[in-house]
Amino acid sequence: FSPRKSRKSAAKRLSMASRGLLRVLGRDAAKFLQGLTTQNLPFTAPAAFTAFLTPKGRLLTDAIVYTPSDDEFWLDLPLGTSAMLQKHLQLYKLRNKVKIQDASAEMMVLPPGTKPESDV
Repeated sequence: FSPRKSRKSAAKRLSMASRGLLRVLGRDAAKFLQGLTTQNLPFTAPAAFTAFLTPKGRLLTDAIVYTPSDDEFWLDLPLGTSAMLQKHLQLYKLRNKVKIQDASAEMMVLPPGTKPESDV
Protein backbone atom coordinates (compact mmCIF):
# COMPACT_ATOMS: atom_id res chain seq x y z
CA PHE A 1 0.00 0.00 0.00
CA SER A 2 1.13 3.53 -0.61
CA PRO A 3 -0.27 6.96 0.31
CA ARG A 4 -2.23 8.52 -2.54
CA LYS A 5 -0.91 11.77 -3.94
CA SER A 6 -3.29 12.44 -6.78
CA ARG A 7 -5.92 9.98 -7.89
CA LYS A 8 -5.70 11.23 -11.50
CA SER A 9 -1.93 10.86 -11.81
CA ALA A 10 -1.99 7.49 -10.05
CA ALA A 11 -4.72 6.24 -12.37
CA LYS A 12 -2.63 7.18 -15.40
CA ARG A 13 0.49 5.48 -14.07
CA LEU A 14 -0.83 2.32 -12.40
CA SER A 15 -3.08 -0.38 -13.69
CA MET A 16 -4.28 -1.15 -10.13
CA ALA A 17 -5.73 2.31 -9.52
CA SER A 18 -9.16 0.73 -9.97
CA ARG A 19 -8.79 -1.03 -6.61
CA GLY A 20 -10.45 0.21 -3.43
CA LEU A 21 -9.42 -0.33 0.18
CA LEU A 22 -11.53 -0.84 3.26
CA ARG A 23 -9.92 -1.02 6.68
CA VAL A 24 -11.63 -3.09 9.37
CA LEU A 25 -10.10 -2.77 12.79
CA GLY A 26 -11.00 -3.47 16.36
CA ARG A 27 -11.07 -6.13 19.01
CA ASP A 28 -13.80 -8.15 17.23
CA ALA A 29 -12.56 -7.63 13.65
CA ALA A 30 -11.56 -11.27 12.98
CA LYS A 31 -14.78 -12.66 14.48
CA PHE A 32 -16.85 -10.07 12.60
CA LEU A 33 -15.30 -10.81 9.19
CA GLN A 34 -15.34 -14.56 9.82
CA GLY A 35 -19.12 -14.51 9.71
CA LEU A 36 -19.27 -12.50 6.48
CA THR A 37 -16.56 -13.97 4.26
CA THR A 38 -15.75 -17.30 2.65
CA GLN A 39 -12.26 -17.29 4.26
CA ASN A 40 -11.48 -18.71 7.70
CA LEU A 41 -10.10 -15.91 9.86
CA PRO A 42 -7.62 -15.32 11.30
CA PHE A 43 -5.18 -17.06 8.96
CA THR A 44 -1.41 -17.40 9.12
CA ALA A 45 -0.54 -16.02 5.67
CA PRO A 46 -0.11 -12.25 5.26
CA ALA A 47 -2.95 -12.18 2.70
CA ALA A 48 -5.72 -14.39 1.34
CA PHE A 49 -8.44 -14.28 -1.30
CA THR A 50 -12.03 -14.20 -0.08
CA ALA A 51 -15.55 -13.41 -1.20
CA PHE A 52 -18.43 -11.58 0.46
CA LEU A 53 -21.86 -13.12 0.00
CA THR A 54 -25.47 -12.12 0.58
CA PRO A 55 -27.47 -14.06 3.18
CA LYS A 56 -28.82 -16.12 0.25
CA GLY A 57 -25.28 -17.02 -0.83
CA ARG A 58 -25.05 -14.73 -3.86
CA LEU A 59 -21.74 -13.02 -4.58
CA LEU A 60 -21.45 -9.37 -3.52
CA THR A 61 -17.75 -8.95 -4.33
CA ASP A 62 -14.42 -10.66 -4.08
CA ALA A 63 -11.48 -9.25 -2.15
CA ILE A 64 -7.96 -9.85 -0.98
CA VAL A 65 -7.67 -9.65 2.81
CA TYR A 66 -4.40 -8.42 4.32
CA THR A 67 -3.70 -8.88 8.03
CA PRO A 68 -1.08 -6.45 9.35
CA SER A 69 -2.09 -7.33 12.94
CA ASP A 70 -4.53 -9.53 14.86
CA ASP A 71 -7.13 -6.78 15.15
CA GLU A 72 -6.69 -5.05 11.77
CA PHE A 73 -7.68 -6.18 8.28
CA TRP A 74 -7.32 -4.42 4.93
CA LEU A 75 -9.77 -5.39 2.20
CA ASP A 76 -8.46 -4.84 -1.34
CA LEU A 77 -11.46 -4.92 -3.69
CA PRO A 78 -12.74 -3.46 -6.96
CA LEU A 79 -13.15 0.30 -6.48
CA GLY A 80 -16.77 0.30 -7.66
CA THR A 81 -17.76 -2.12 -4.89
CA SER A 82 -16.05 -0.51 -1.89
CA ALA A 83 -18.95 1.82 -0.96
CA MET A 84 -21.48 -1.00 -1.35
CA LEU A 85 -19.41 -3.38 0.77
CA GLN A 86 -18.83 -0.74 3.45
CA LYS A 87 -22.60 -0.25 3.70
CA HIS A 88 -23.12 -4.05 3.84
CA LEU A 89 -20.54 -4.41 6.63
CA GLN A 90 -22.07 -1.53 8.61
CA LEU A 91 -25.44 -3.29 8.39
CA TYR A 92 -24.02 -6.38 10.15
CA LYS A 93 -21.74 -4.54 12.59
CA LEU A 94 -24.34 -4.57 15.40
CA ARG A 95 -22.49 -4.73 18.75
CA ASN A 96 -19.14 -5.90 17.42
CA LYS A 97 -16.24 -3.72 18.49
CA VAL A 98 -15.06 -2.82 14.98
CA LYS A 99 -14.48 0.29 12.88
CA ILE A 100 -14.98 0.16 9.12
CA GLN A 101 -13.15 2.87 7.19
CA ASP A 102 -12.86 3.53 3.47
CA ALA A 103 -9.14 4.10 2.88
CA SER A 104 -9.42 4.33 -0.93
CA ALA A 105 -8.86 8.09 -0.96
CA GLU A 106 -5.64 8.04 1.04
CA MET A 107 -4.07 4.68 0.13
CA MET A 108 -3.67 2.69 -3.06
CA VAL A 109 -2.66 -0.84 -4.00
CA LEU A 110 0.60 -1.04 -5.92
CA PRO A 111 1.51 -3.89 -8.24
CA PRO A 112 4.48 -5.96 -7.02
CA GLY A 113 7.80 -4.27 -7.78
CA THR A 114 6.28 -0.79 -8.25
CA LYS A 115 7.67 2.10 -6.24
CA PRO A 116 5.32 4.56 -4.53
CA GLU A 117 4.82 7.82 -6.45
CA SER A 118 6.86 9.76 -3.86
CA ASP A 119 9.89 7.53 -4.60
CA VAL A 120 9.76 7.91 -8.39
